[in-house]
Amino acid sequence: MKFLIFLAFSICLVSAQQLIDLKTFRGENFKNFINAHAPYDVFVSATSDDAEILSQIHLITQDKQNQTFLQLKNRKPFLTTSQIQPFPVQTSAYVTTNLTDQQVENLTGMIFICTTNQHQINNFHVIDVDKPQTLYLPNENQTVLFLNSNMESTPVQYSTISSWNQSSNSSIYFYKGIPTDLPEKDRTFIFSNPVSPTRATDHTIEFFSNVQKFSLGLGAFYIKYYGGLSFNIAPEYYDVNGTSTNSTTTTGFYMKPKNQKDRNVTIQIAQNSKDVAGVTGSNVNFYPIFFLQY
Repeated sequence: MKFLIFLAFSICLVSAQQLIDLKTFRGENFKNFINAHAPYDVFVSATSDDAEILSQIHLITQDKQNQTFLQLKNRKPFLTTSQIQPFPVQTSAYVTTNLTDQQVENLTGMIFICTTNQHQINNFHVIDVDKPQTLYLPNENQTVLFLNSNMESTPVQYSTISSWNQSSNSSIYFYKGIPTDLPEKDRTFIFSNPVSPTRATDHTIEFFSNVQKFSLGLGAFYIKYYGGLSFNIAPEYYDVNGTSTNSTTTTGFYMKPKNQKDRNVTIQIAQNSKDVAGVTGSNVNFYPIFFLQY
């Protein structure tokens, strides 16, 4: 599946972003007003919620637009990928449903609010990690938010990234959660390429042409990238324990599942020759693992 993200369906500067779990809304026809300044865009990810249930939840705007959450979930104009087309809200809006409070509490999806400023432009896109897909990111500066509401995988809400292809003059940073107006704080990314070792005192960075297959256990994460690259992403878990690196110079990432007991994780590192010395290292606490072999 191929996809080139160049259609700026969501060209917006986010100034008051919100990520709301659907289970936090009230049912029984209560009006759950969205606390955001219009105009704003709405995105819904609800992979594991029943279609009949979602069809009974409504987003109603002051100018009388009515969208069910099933309609919002399915605003995906591309066949091979799940880029979500935003639903624009020009006035105030609220969420309401005739479902019981208990039925609403069992929902697992989420709604993302992106406030739009028409006078400024930021290349911004939202991808629903609801199926395997290949993303071809153009040679631009962009921000892409990934939403994963898949509760069928074990562990739940895991995204696996593989088949990485990146040019040496590009860079990419992964961050937990959703983007905000403020610049990211220094070294808050959870993975990057090029890699900057945490203890480097000379601001050394190392670009890796090879990136190992890895998983992220996050319901929401985003990337900021500069330059073109591509990778596959799928709503599944990949266990790196017992695997081998597929290149002698490579980098990767490991995130321990939340409810998994502590254990030893072993990765066999590829070597050019048993007679050649090499070096391995890791950045710990939400920093990438990297492997080098000389």
